[in-house]
Parts: sequence; structure tokens; C-alpha cells
Amino acid sequence: MVKRDIDKGRRMADVFDYGSTAALKTALRSLHKLRLSAEQGCPTAQAILIDLKTALGEYKSDEVLGRVVVTDRQKEAIVLHLIDDRSLQETAQLLGVDPTAISHRVASGLKRMMHFLQTGRAA
Repeated sequence: MVKRDIDKGRRMADVFDYGSTAALKTALRSLHKLRLSAEQGCPTAQAILIDLKTALGEYKSDEVLGRVVVTDRQKEAIVLHLIDDRSLQETAQLLGVDPTAISHRVASGLKRMMHFLQTGRAA
């Protein structure tokens, strides 16, 4: 999903690499900081925050309505492990599954999010 930085006129893809798993993980781990920047009026942070929240299913847009970008299991693993900064083992204990399952859920969820953020369509 390509958004425009209103102040700069640049595509968000020029500011943030939605095709990189590492960049996406970093953005999710920094979600709290992104929220603060967005609240302070940073248009780039606002656009990235909207993109990430839409991909996580927190915002329902016309493009996503009726389609799931990430499953509930993927979302809870991503939120607990990346956003809440819990270890794989701790996340696995909280969800009652093996750490390997959490790793798989996070990886597959990130892949689905990247597809959506690049194309604007749920996989």
C-alpha cells in the first residue's frame, strides 16, 4: 500500500521499505515510538502507523474490508513477540504452544503483511 508523505510529496515506500522483513520487524518493535511521533504530528509516522495497523487488522479500510491480512493467531504472536517485546519462549508459554509455532506464525504473518503493504491486497 503506497501512501504519500503529504509534507514532502514522497511515496511512503521511499521512506519505509515495506519489502524488507527486518525493516518491518523494526517498525513493529518501534510501534510505541511511531505512535508518539504520529501524535506529535509527523505525517510520515502517521502514514506508517496507519499502514501497520491496517495490516494488523486494527483499521478496516475499503481495500481490506472482508479480507484478512493476518490471521488472529499470527496477529497475537506478532503483537506479543514483536510489539510487546516478549521472547519466543514467553510468547509460546502465554499462548500454550511450542516456540517453533510462534516463530512460524510471526514469519508467515510478516510475509502476509509485506504482501499487503506492497500490493494493497490481502494474500
